Amino acid sequence: GMKKNHDLDECTLGRCSPYATCSNVPGSFSCVCQPGYEGNGVSCRDVDECTQATPCHSNALCANMPGSYRCSCQAGYTGDGMASCEDINECLVDNGGCRNKGTCVNNKGSFSCLCSLGFRLVNQTMCQDVDECQELQAPCQANERCTNTEGSYQCPCQVGFTRSTTNAPCLDVNECIIAKPCHANATCLNTPGSFTCSCKRGFMGNGTQCDDVDECATGGTCHPRAVCSNSPGDFTCHCLQGYKGDGSLCLDIDECAVSNHSCPPEAVCINSPGTHVCSCLNGDGLACTDVNECQGDVCPDNRTDCVNIPGSYVCVCKPGGFTGDGYNCSGKSPLSCLLPSVPASAETCGEGSRGVCASVSGWISL
Repeated sequence: GMKKNHDLDECTLGRCSPYATCSNVPGSFSCVCQPGYEGNGVSCRDVDECTQATPCHSNALCANMPGSYRCSCQAGYTGDGMASCEDINECLVDNGGCRNKGTCVNNKGSFSCLCSLGFRLVNQTMCQDVDECQELQAPCQANERCTNTEGSYQCPCQVGFTRSTTNAPCLDVNECIIAKPCHANATCLNTPGSFTCSCKRGFMGNGTQCDDVDECATGGTCHPRAVCSNSPGDFTCHCLQGYKGDGSLCLDIDECAVSNHSCPPEAVCINSPGTHVCSCLNGDGLACTDVNECQGDVCPDNRTDCVNIPGSYVCVCKPGGFTGDGYNCSGKSPLSCLLPSVPASAETCGEGSRGVCASVSGWISL
């Protein structure tokens, strides 16, 4: 009989590419590459759709995949990547991350942070203050000091200076006139931006407190024969009684050299440092009592008479013709007065008188 022919299924034999669709037909087969691949079916290679007419949205990225592709919106956009990719406004959430007074500015697919004047952008999101006092060269004028502030700086006057108006230059403050910072016994000296206090002569301290210096407490301020008297800020020297001078030099006064010293005529004035003494044979010098030497046996034999005189005595020959020096008397002669020494002021004794001339203190009549 006749043999039956059976169809061979080439598709089961793997005649087509793994990326192709095999279709068996009686006595034959066909291979057709799957979508996303191209070739004769026996051999199929991937089609890179991203190199062909752009299948994705203009703000999307195309990614080729085996037999296919994927569209994804770029960063900063949102959507399906094909029909829509809308810009994301990052500034709507947390100011876009802009910090420290930064301003968020939205851009297509992105954003940026802008900083105000006096700030600089750090790490794209942080606005950092600019320290103009450190970075600018001489930002302030004379007698001003630079003070940095957030986003700016100021130039107030230095301590000890002031300005009359906002834009006026800084001028020195005379603290000695305005504040009177020193002690009443100190001298205030104004200096640029400051002042100094110095205690006046005779005072000691730091200028804001000045205490009197007791010059009399230290030796040698005045002459040793002077009295020191302290006073606020000063002192005086007065010579002691019996001395003369300005206190720094004191000289002894010779009381005996002046005519009005206190000694009586019968006393001898003796000068001593700061004073004087009155000296006599007896008494205290201020009241001298005459001693009657004739009460004793002071003249020889009976031919002489003892005559007491103030402060002394004389021996004279007895009347009746005796002559001699009072100690040796002999013979008879007219009555006369024989004295060992007669001062020029004494009167001459006349014959027959009983006058006695004394050399110590003038003469007296007997």
